[in-house]
Amino acid sequence: MNRRHQIGVAPALALLMVMIGGAAAMLLADDANPPASTGAIYDPRAIAALHRMIDFGQTLKSYRLDIASSMKVSAQGMNMDQSTTWRVAVRRPDHLAVALTSGMAGATVVTDGATFHAATYGQTGVEYLEEGAPPSLDSLFRRPDWPILEGESSPLPEWLSGGPGGYDSLMSGVMRVEHVGVDSVAGVACDHLRLFQSEQNWDLWIRAGDRPLPMRIVPDLTQAIEAAAEQSPMMKDVKMEAAVEFTDWTLDPSIPDDVFVFTPPAGAKKVTALFGAMGSGPDPVVGEVAPAFELARLDSGTVSLADYAGKDIVILDFWATWCGPCRHSMPEIAGVASDFKGRDVVVYAVNEREDAAKIREFLTRNTLALSVLLDGDGRVGMRYKAKGIPRTVIIGKDGRVKAVHVGYRPDIRKQISDELNTLLAGRDLAPGAEPGAGASSDQPAGGSER
Repeated sequence: MNRRHQIGVAPALALLMVMIGGAAAMLLADDANPPASTGAIYDPRAIAALHRMIDFGQTLKSYRLDIASSMKVSAQGMNMDQSTTWRVAVRRPDHLAVALTSGMAGATVVTDGATFHAATYGQTGVEYLEEGAPPSLDSLFRRPDWPILEGESSPLPEWLSGGPGGYDSLMSGVMRVEHVGVDSVAGVACDHLRLFQSEQNWDLWIRAGDRPLPMRIVPDLTQAIEAAAEQSPMMKDVKMEAAVEFTDWTLDPSIPDDVFVFTPPAGAKKVTALFGAMGSGPDPVVGEVAPAFELARLDSGTVSLADYAGKDIVILDFWATWCGPCRHSMPEIAGVASDFKGRDVVVYAVNEREDAAKIREFLTRNTLALSVLLDGDGRVGMRYKAKGIPRTVIIGKDGRVKAVHVGYRPDIRKQISDELNTLLAGRDLAPGAEPGAGASSDQPAGGSER
């Protein structure tokens, strides 16, 4: 299983973003029901529990805790258990230490307000990065490589910063929230909540009483496995169980400075960029003639690349409804389409191997206004080397590929806009110099492999 999928960890990421995030103050500030998809149903007891957790989290100035992530997989008579643990320390506004304490794969991230370090542990050894620290934790989580780091490190992302976006991430696509009851976790009474999404449901336990902290998250992976099985028949017999436990919370402690000091492990290699994709040159297809195609539109009719030769810049965004990073990226792509409407730029979201009904439901639920093309057999995606999605390809009026972006990152809209403005001004994007060139690779940066 490619770790970039991180099936089951996403709810933990979203939850923790909400718990401490500054935008969490928006949660039910003026209403008993938070904004969500049409027809959503929220149990008031569950919403009240989320209220308590978020409000309490906003009062914390520093804290420490342990996080344990476990995954059990069985397939074709083989069983695999994988567990990873981290020790976390936070001192607002700009100190963070996420230290890998056990497990075969993961990352350590440390920032002390002056210097940022990240170390990855893989089969080829340990590599670490040293850079000037971002001015805040919110800035840290906007790093281009953070989508990968948050998968390699603990399930502990932007919620630490007090920045915006946490609540939206938590409630994105949530159609129903239930209060299951009061259960015991590690001998502590907890409110047991269940959140329902179209792609995945998950259970959350929040400590009852005057310390309403998250204690456990257990995702229901059934839907994720079924979606993966549609792409790969080998997944049909797979069974997976996952859980994330949050233990040993210490609130508002006096954390000594040496906790935020990074010491490279013996034999570690210092690098200028982690995950070769982030520091690589242009994608191999950049500069090549874009492969010709003709595809059906979701609404009606067909589209041929030849229709735009010499007239328009064409953007192809390869995606699927099951792809988590695609769900983050598509609103940004829709924004690009809106920004450049009528400016000799056309944008198509090319769906990979899914049926029209599922696509329409997804677009409606997420209120996305995009022109969608149907790559039902995936052949066009293969011609454009869409091994990882989302994969966004910019084709110039001369019919050549000008830039490629793989995966999601928060500044993707600006990167693409800068590239389009350069091309519309009559200038080309020099290989290795175009905005976002480092994001171009067949190794997804915060993306999903097909």
